[in-house]
Amino acid sequence: MQIKIITLPLTPTEEQTEELSRFLRGHRVIDLKRELATIDGNMVWTFCILFSN
Repeated sequence: MQIKIITLPLTPTEEQTEELSRFLRGHRVIDLKRELATIDGNMVWTFCILFSN
């Protein structure tokens, strides 16, 4: 089992959204947690993905 953390801005670009989708499609996702957080005063989505190949 492996862990990947992906952080995206509150309103991600199409390219950023596609990067996340591509990762999810390419791996066997075991669990996914998402949190809305503030980093340096900016709202972001943080995804913690547990996966296997």
